[in-house]
Amino acid sequence: MQKYNGKIFTGIGDFSKKMSGIPGLMQAYEKKLGIKLYPGTLNVKIEKPFSFPKKRMRLEKEEYKGKVSINILPCKINGVKAFILRTDKNEEEKGIYPKTVLEIASGFRLRDKLNIKDGDEVIIEI
Repeated sequence: MQKYNGKIFTGIGDFSKKMSGIPGLMQAYEKKLGIKLYPGTLNVKIEKPFSFPKKRMRLEKEEYKGKVSINILPCKINGVKAFILRTDKNEEEKGIYPKTVLEIASGFRLRDKLNIKDGDEVIIEI
């Protein structure tokens, strides 16, 4: 198990817009993960870059008739089960976030569940 310490920050809201704006995306995640995701991610800045391992789940763009495929990895954030999500573009360092940013999703709003805000430190276990 790997542990990463990180700090919460506010992102650009792109993931929540896409989850609610792209038909079939929420259903594709639910089918893949077995849970209905909250439409948004928690952004965590970590010290060292994180690359997805070869053994991971993926949501292929063809599964929801989208434009990007997404890497998915189960994790825990402060002991709560969640998923790290990263587009192929971000994994290839051609997207908006560097590899020192983890976008974490779950079935609920993590800020509320964990009672955290921007600047708070969290522990992510993979």
